[in-house]
Order: sequence, then structure tokens, then C-alpha cells
Amino acid sequence: MAEHMRAEMAGDLDATLATFTGVPEYDIVPLPVMHVGDGEVRGLLANLLKAFPDLGLHAKVLRHTQDSVVIEGVMTGTHRGNYAGFEPTGNSMELRAAIFFTFDGRDLRRETVYYDELTLLGQLGVLPAGFPPAAPSVQ
Repeated sequence: MAEHMRAEMAGDLDATLATFTGVPEYDIVPLPVMHVGDGEVRGLLANLLKAFPDLGLHAKVLRHTQDSVVIEGVMTGTHRGNYAGFEPTGNSMELRAAIFFTFDGRDLRRETVYYDELTLLGQLGVLPAGFPPAAPSVQ
């Protein structure tokens, strides 16, 4: 898994895909579809790294189960390319995320990424002014 993360953050898509065994599955939960197969996963990652060429993951908590490793951390990056139809703003993101790596024995099968898309779009500055609204104070 460490090799997978190093390769992905370095933008080495061949090395990233080589860490999967069998047909890779990559699921970014805010997106409407899971990406399955070398071509789909390569395309997804290539687009993501064009949008955020300095994409980083800063792990805070590492957990494991019988068939998964879970990382809780912070994703960072600078919006330098088209993302979700939005032209680059040059704004930075610092976004809490959880990433699940699912294994079949020792073989990596799937990566699933969870984060709040609304927070990301707000940080990129592509939402209308005042959106999302501030959370109400608790009295």
C-alpha cells in the first residue's frame, strides 16, 4: 500500500496500476461511477493529477481490518487544471478524507476515497457567494 501511495502521489500511473492485482477498481465516492479496469483508472488518475498536479495525502490515522487498510488524513493540492467542469482557479484545497484500500489476501483490489465535494468546491472558489452557508452556532 505504501508503494501504491508513493507512486500515485508522484504521478507514476504505470507504477500505481502495477500495485493492483487483477482488474483495478477505484471509487471516488462523490463521483457518480466507480472506475474499473486499467484504462478507466488510468484516465481518472490522469485527470485528477492534471487538475491537482501537487496532490498530496497527509495520513493522520492508519487502521486495518482483516481485508482493508483505512487511512484518515488530509488531501492537499492546488487547482491547476479543469476539475468537474470548473476551469483552474489557482486556489488550494485542504480536505479531510478517508481512503479504504481493500485486499484479497495480500492483493490490492480496490481503492475507495471518501471526502466532502461541497467543501472542496467551496475551497476552490467555484460556488456562488455565501454558499455553502456557515453552520449555525450552537447555543
